[in-house]
Amino acid sequence: MRWLSEQQHSRFSLVYGQPGVGKTRLVREALGGFPCLWVCPGGITEALLLDSLAAQTEEVMGIPLPDNIRSMEDFVNFTFNIGHDVSFSIIVKEFQDLSPETFSLMRRLWGVNRLSTHINVVLLTSDLSFLRRMDQDPSAAFKNPDSRIQLAPFTLAEQRAVLESIPGFNEGSEVDKADSALALFGVSGGMPSIVAEIHDCGRWKAGNVISCTLSSHSASRRLWGGVISDVLGKNSESYCSILQSIAQGSRSQADIEARTGAGNLGGHLARLEQDYCLLGRMRPVFSDGKSRGVVRYGFLNPSLEFWFAFGFALDHKGFNPDRASAEACREWPLYSIRVMRRFFGRRLKEEGGYSNVGAWWEPAGKSHPLKGIDIVAWKESEKKILVADICRDEESFDSDSFVKRVNRFSAGTRHPKVDARLFTLKDV
Repeated sequence: MRWLSEQQHSRFSLVYGQPGVGKTRLVREALGGFPCLWVCPGGITEALLLDSLAAQTEEVMGIPLPDNIRSMEDFVNFTFNIGHDVSFSIIVKEFQDLSPETFSLMRRLWGVNRLSTHINVVLLTSDLSFLRRMDQDPSAAFKNPDSRIQLAPFTLAEQRAVLESIPGFNEGSEVDKADSALALFGVSGGMPSIVAEIHDCGRWKAGNVISCTLSSHSASRRLWGGVISDVLGKNSESYCSILQSIAQGSRSQADIEARTGAGNLGGHLARLEQDYCLLGRMRPVFSDGKSRGVVRYGFLNPSLEFWFAFGFALDHKGFNPDRASAEACREWPLYSIRVMRRFFGRRLKEEGGYSNVGAWWEPAGKSHPLKGIDIVAWKESEKKILVADICRDEESFDSDSFVKRVNRFSAGTRHPKVDARLFTLKDV
C-alpha cells in the first residue's frame, strides 16, 4: 500500500474484513507520513462531512476549500482537479455509506483521470455483501484494484503465542492455561484490538481476561458499541434484541421471535446474516438442505456473542464493570462449554485438516429428539467423519447418551467410518 502511494499515477487499494479486525490501523500505519484525506460518511450529515474535509484539506495540503464546494459531488470534482498537480491519498471508511451519486461520480472520474492524476484511493469496508455486489457490477472502474487486502482475526496458534508472551503464563497450571486460552478466544474471537488490550493488561488468567474485556473503556466496548451505532444504525434497537436473544440461547427463528415478542423476523435475520455479516445461518452437517425445522442462527464472532451475553444489557442499565465481570466469571464454567464447541471446531479447521465442520441436531417437532452432537467434522483426505462431545471434564461425560446420539447420526449418514471423541479442558 505504501509502495502504491508513491507511484507516478493514481492507484486504488481495497481493504476489507469484519468490523474491528484492524483495517483502519493498517492504513494509518502504512500511509503514515503521507498526505491523507479521511472520508468517513457513516452516521453524519453531508454538511458535517464537508466541514471535516475542508479542515483536513487545509491542514494536510495547505489548500483552502473553495466557497463553491457545497456537496460531496463538488468535493470529488475538486480533489480530482488538484490531483493533476498534487500527490495525496483519499481513504474512504465504510465506502458503502457514500451516496450512490457520489460513489458513481468517484468511479467515473477515476476511470477517466487515473493515468493523469496522482491520487492514491483506499476504500475500506466491513460490508462483504456490498463488496460482492460491486464485484458483479459491469462498470470497469474499481473492479480491479491494484491491491486487494482481506484482514482476518488471529488464528488459534497466534492467540496462543500472545498468551505465551505474557509473564507467568508458561509457569501456570495446565488447567489455568487451558481456561485462559478459552477465555481469550471467547472474549476476543481473535480480534486484534481486543487481543492487544488483553496482552497489555499483563494478566493472563481467565478471570483477568474477562475483567479486562468488561472494563469501562475496553476495546470490546468501543468495538461493538461502534458496530451497533455505526453499522446497525437507526434500526439498532430491533437488531440488538435479536442478537441478545441469540446470545441468551435462542437459535431457531421461532425461538427468537418468541423471546423477543416480535412478529416475523425473517427479514431482520437475513440482513444480520447477508448485509451486516454478524450472524451465520446453520444446518446440521450432512443435512440435505431441504429438511424443515433444522435452521439455526449463531454469531460469526464469539467476541460479539460474549458482549451481548454479558456486556450489552448492563451497558444499557448503567454500566457497572465490577457487576458485569462478577456475573461473567460466575457463569463462565457453563458458558465456556459454548466457547469450547467453537474453539475445537476452529482448531479442527485450522490445524486438523477438516474442511466441513459443524454440529448435528434433529429437526424441531421430532418426537423425543436427542440432545444432538456438539461437533461433526469431515476430513476429505481420509474420507473420515469425526464426531465429538464437549465437556469441561470427564466426570461430566454421559457416555450412554453420547453412544445413542452417535448411533442415530450414523444411521442417517450411512457412513462406515466415524471416529467418536470426547474433548475436555485437558485437550485445549
